[in-house]
Amino acid sequence: MDAIEIKINNFPPLRVVSAYARFCAEINRKFPEKDFLKILNSGNNLIIAGDLNAAHKTWNNTRSNNFGFRLKRIIQNYPNARIVAPYTPTHINSRSRPGVRDSIIDLAVFKNMPFNYEIRVIDDICSDHLPVILTLYTNSDTMKIPAQLSTNWENFRFLLKNKPLPIPASPSNEHLDVAIGRLGENISEALVAASKYKFKIAPIKLPPDIRSKIHHRNRVRRFWQRSRDPAIKNELRTNSNETASDIRHLSRAKMGENN
Repeated sequence: MDAIEIKINNFPPLRVVSAYARFCAEINRKFPEKDFLKILNSGNNLIIAGDLNAAHKTWNNTRSNNFGFRLKRIIQNYPNARIVAPYTPTHINSRSRPGVRDSIIDLAVFKNMPFNYEIRVIDDICSDHLPVILTLYTNSDTMKIPAQLSTNWENFRFLLKNKPLPIPASPSNEHLDVAIGRLGENISEALVAASKYKFKIAPIKLPPDIRSKIHHRNRVRRFWQRSRDPAIKNELRTNSNETASDIRHLSRAKMGENN
């Protein structure tokens, strides 16, 4: 597994890892579990995102593969982790081979992530893998606490007690503001570390009309990739915009029901 990590020093501090799980049927079909677990255990608040080559019906694929089965089993053993995937295919079968279908294999894995998010696919048709945009809403008013998290308050008390108490260097307003800010960060970090999801968020099931639009859009995309006809490209752009708009409206409606 290839991976690149960056650290973001907000609160809670985040690790974001871009990962690629190689799939080579001729060599072996095993998910790189050892490497993946090493990354998953490398931090408390973590995002692993990239081409994991893992397809599973749980995240809206029509079929599951070996990588998908293994990834799902791994995540089931981590109560504070979950798989985040878009609703539409991220990998396009441009050659339309029999038995091979478009799939959702470009994913994110969240561990102890308290923020609301949006994940969507961009219809950039220069490659068989479409760009996936993951947006985190890190403002404090959108954190999923406490509505969707269950907190172990004994653990919270222990974690907070073991954090250094921020004492201002002087009674000036500036030093007091810094100390108050650090105290707030300590509380947030302890709260996230001592919490877990009350429930797994099930993927949104797309209604038949949207699924039909997606299938039509993917057929048009394949026609354009073979012909490069400008008229077909315009049709593809129109279909893509309509489908993306329908999915956004459905997603917002479902989020409103959960809040």
